[in-house]
Amino acid sequence: MSVPERMSELFALDELSDTEIENLYEFLSQDVVLGLDERRTLWLKNDIITLLRRSDPDPARHFSMLERIFLNREVSPGLRDYTLQHLSLIDSEEDIEHLLINAVSEKSHTIAGTALLALNREFRSGSLEEDPTGITEMARKVTIDPSYSLASRITALQVLSSFDREAATMIALELVEDRSSSPMMLVSSLGVLKDTGREFPVGAIEDMRVHPDSRVRRAAENVKEANSHNISVQ
Repeated sequence: MSVPERMSELFALDELSDTEIENLYEFLSQDVVLGLDERRTLWLKNDIITLLRRSDPDPARHFSMLERIFLNREVSPGLRDYTLQHLSLIDSEEDIEHLLINAVSEKSHTIAGTALLALNREFRSGSLEEDPTGITEMARKVTIDPSYSLASRITALQVLSSFDREAATMIALELVEDRSSSPMMLVSSLGVLKDTGREFPVGAIEDMRVHPDSRVRRAAENVKEANSHNISVQ
């Protein structure tokens, strides 16, 4: 029986035995799954974590096992990211806030962005003690720091915009005026400018309307249509 077939049987069960739960945690720690490529392995492990979240009667154990995976830097970045997402959803007494704040310092891959999204969600649900100013400052630092991954910087800008629209608008405008910004960062920045009521220079938007990347051009057109009365001739 193949691994996917065996997993399908487990997914169909109403309840898992403790041995089955322990075996699944052990499976998550394995680097290679026979017969599956890296992407399918990652999808399967994500499904297993979801299954364990609803099947493990001990939330503290579930948190501890996933935390161990996340803290292991030898685990694939994709699995660590999925694990961090699941950790933030566990109804547990464990210190998820501290874990998420530390995760924001990880500059590679998508970890910092995932941590900021989770902090944002935790704060808005009322289950987080962190002051919104703290989350805002973390998001601002990630957004403007080019040593972070592009994916995390884009996410950070969106999180920043949800807490401090004025700060996000100023940074977005700087990024748009910086000709070296990547297309996706420009699209994200233009998305922030689209929803602002603040005046900004026409030159920056006009340059983006003739950008080589069609996604940037479309985003710039959207900004112009939504804010024609706010675009100055500076």
